[in-house]
Amino acid sequence: MKRLICIAAFLINLVFAYGQILTDSLFVDTVQLDEITVHGFAKRVDNKFDKKVIVIPETQKAAARSVLDILRTLPGVVVDESGNIRYKGAEATIQIDEQNIKYVFGRIEMVPVERIDKIELIDIAMRTGGDGKGGIINIKLKQIRDNGLSGMASIRLNTVNFKDINDSREFGNLNYKNNKFTFFVNSTLETDKHSTQTVVERNFNLLGLPNFQTYNENGFWKTRINSNYAGGFYNPTQNTQFYISFAYLTLKYTSDNIRNFSELNSNNNTQITEYTSESSNNEKQLWTGGYFSFQHKTDTLDSHIKISVSVDFQKIPSNENSQYWYEILNATTSDSLYRYTNIRTVYSKYLFFSAFYNHSISEKSRWNVSYDLDLDWMNPLAFHQYVFDKLNLPLEQNSKNFHQTHNFSFRFGSEWEKWKFDAGLNLMSESNNGQYLRYDLTGNDTTMFINKKYISLLPSFTIAYLLNKTTELKLSLAKTATYPYFLQLSDYVDENNIFQWKSGNSTLKPINFYSAYLAYNYDSDKWNVSAELFYNFTNNDIKNISIPVNSLILLSKPENIAKTSNVGIDLSTWCKITNKLNFTLSASIYHTDFDLNSLIETAKQQNLNLPELTRKQYGYNIKYSMEYTLPKDIYTTFYINYHSKEVTYNGYKKPYVISTINVSKKLFDNKLRVTLSLNNIFSNYVKRGSYSNNFSIISNTLYNGTPYKYTYGISLQYNFNKGDRGTKDLK
Repeated sequence: MKRLICIAAFLINLVFAYGQILTDSLFVDTVQLDEITVHGFAKRVDNKFDKKVIVIPETQKAAARSVLDILRTLPGVVVDESGNIRYKGAEATIQIDEQNIKYVFGRIEMVPVERIDKIELIDIAMRTGGDGKGGIINIKLKQIRDNGLSGMASIRLNTVNFKDINDSREFGNLNYKNNKFTFFVNSTLETDKHSTQTVVERNFNLLGLPNFQTYNENGFWKTRINSNYAGGFYNPTQNTQFYISFAYLTLKYTSDNIRNFSELNSNNNTQITEYTSESSNNEKQLWTGGYFSFQHKTDTLDSHIKISVSVDFQKIPSNENSQYWYEILNATTSDSLYRYTNIRTVYSKYLFFSAFYNHSISEKSRWNVSYDLDLDWMNPLAFHQYVFDKLNLPLEQNSKNFHQTHNFSFRFGSEWEKWKFDAGLNLMSESNNGQYLRYDLTGNDTTMFINKKYISLLPSFTIAYLLNKTTELKLSLAKTATYPYFLQLSDYVDENNIFQWKSGNSTLKPINFYSAYLAYNYDSDKWNVSAELFYNFTNNDIKNISIPVNSLILLSKPENIAKTSNVGIDLSTWCKITNKLNFTLSASIYHTDFDLNSLIETAKQQNLNLPELTRKQYGYNIKYSMEYTLPKDIYTTFYINYHSKEVTYNGYKKPYVISTINVSKKLFDNKLRVTLSLNNIFSNYVKRGSYSNNFSIISNTLYNGTPYKYTYGISLQYNFNKGDRGTKDLK
């Protein structure tokens, strides 16, 4: 009944909104008005060489509940119901005044809307290379002259049954400005508490065993993440900025799982095997670190330099306890108990250095150079296993794990009339160097060494044509690469989970992607549209395949899957119908092609059947959001996101839908915002699940649990001093 009431309320709002539009357009009242003065500021779009600069009008900022409401109106930007931001078909990098947002504001909702001056949509492919997808969204804030305090506090709670809080998001931000110095501190707390159910039905038709298996798992997990940042800015001049930030982050994760497994002979329907297992995991993570950056503008054009350094330290202690009760009929082992405990601690260090210099040759031409260095070390990983509470020798110990990546980029770009040209070359290298020390149950040393080095030359080219001040066409061609990481390269077979083994693969090759990206972009004050046609191809894509050892055990191992290609189009549009009603619509339509010929040798070695060697399928997802302002400035927002069936290399994921309704009101001179929400409105109509045909093991999987049920939410957000740093309201 509650569901029907909520859906009915949404439909009534929708009818009211469009009815209001028709009423406004069909009827005109004659009213004598006093003389009025209208103050406005039209949105101005300035197309720079590698970015689009959009000035945000004051009227738009006054109506926005948060910066997310502004971002979703920008061309090529898509904001979903969870606040995830994509730009040009990929995850966007968010910056505040050229700084990574996480070092300035713990969450993007902390950004004071009233202080936003303009937003830059930066094409990262024209700065440091890439395939043309994604980019940087840089939010420029107004310069504040007055000294003083400002801040924001927010809390958001979601529940399934009004008895438990299933997830919550809290944050607070405090700023203090004193002349050329600005100090800040912010803290966020995120908690998730959910239960899940997984049901798998599997036909096992290998190894002469025509068996039917059922697998049920009920899990409960809880996550608590606390992030704290403190630091400051120093601006000696308008062209120079120093920035420093310190971080302290903690994560606590606990989980409990109960699994039931049953196996029947399909010929005579007799039971072969069954087992029940219980496991619990308790993990803590501690991150500490610091970040420093310096940037300076060297001329009146766009010549500038930016240098940044970050250092992170991580500690992860964990404790996992598992117990198995299993019975194998017609065998010597019956009603057996297997119990073990795993205790481990990981120490890691990370260093990232970045330098970027842009030199303006003239108003029409420039060149830039950049260098990124990424280093990480993993200290010895002790992994002890206790069987029946008795300590065995360490089953694995990982030492001297060192990973480094170097990326050097040089680019040249120029404009000629309405044309833009940009070309460059990236030299990227990566190495994994480490030693795996393993002990088997008899105490024998099984040391393995890994020393893998990769190097790639990655050219890219972009050409753009500005049809007019609001419309642009852009074509990007590029080669990009990704490399296997350290754990993927170890051939050691980890048998800690007695039914799901894991292994790496030292023969893995790098993944080289060849991409073409054609974008059309139109932007105006009332509406915008963005269309990006993309194609990418690789012959070395890495996928984790499951190799059956027997009817009970599957071995997960990464392999290069040959000839994977993707072609499609990303579409997005925003339209402002009236001052009270606007909507956004985005869609991604794609065709995926997997050629599995590379698995033939694996199938022969394991004496397995190989399903169809080529898998092709069209897929799509559609996102729609509508915002309507009710009387008394009550804001309503409706989101719906539909994902079609998505093909995988060995099957497909079933379609699903995500939907949300929000009702929001600002109070106390717009300092307090209250929001009520209903999430997963259509969750009971479209089930989550997947299908796979893995070497003739046919599996149907169904997912259920609190993450896929109705969620009722409330959010409170308070701004003091309206987000500015003025002192006029302080007493």
